[in-house]
Amino acid sequence: MKLKSAYANMLGSPPVCAPRDFRAAASFLHKVEDAIRRGGWTRNEWRRLYGMRTKWTARANGTDERFRLAGNRRTGLTSRDTRHLTMVRHIRKIRRWQDEQESNARQGR
Repeated sequence: MKLKSAYANMLGSPPVCAPRDFRAAASFLHKVEDAIRRGGWTRNEWRRLYGMRTKWTARANGTDERFRLAGNRRTGLTSRDTRHLTMVRHIRKIRRWQDEQESNARQGR
């Protein structure tokens, strides 16, 4: 029998969400935030809970492009979806670089 951490027992398994199922994502995010507020976790459990909060916040807010296309299932992306994700990631990378350049220019670097 595999032992589960206390937060895993409290949260249960993450829901299997369909594409753009923002309501289910928000519901699970609420559970994660309640667990964080509860406190008393080990360092590793804190790290995992905060990682979950980051992922599920992006999913609930609609900023996780993969979640918008395929939900949180590991499979389900078509080749067209994969190309779309690659393009979105590339655009975000360019925007981050542009923001850094503007920030450096303002600071006189």
